[in-house]
Amino acid sequence: MKFNTAISYLMIFVNELYKTEEISKNVIRDFLLLLSPFAPHITEELWQKLGNKDSIQSAEWPAYNRELTKEDSVNNNFSGERKTQI
Repeated sequence: MKFNTAISYLMIFVNELYKTEEISKNVIRDFLLLLSPFAPHITEELWQKLGNKDSIQSAEWPAYNRELTKEDSVNNNFSGERKTQI
């Protein structure tokens, strides 16, 4: 995954969080873990504010669950313009 794509998906996730009434501490924890490679200093500070004593760098990443990533439909946005052809 490219850098811009990863950041874009994190922003999409945050936009979805705005739609919820309540965000659990576990969701915030997992989000900070995913954000930490891109923003290590601020995530370390927020990690400590969540009450964690160890560094976020030594924390275990969230487990992947394929069932949570399934979508009912997929929207593809293509402009239809081809700039180059190989």
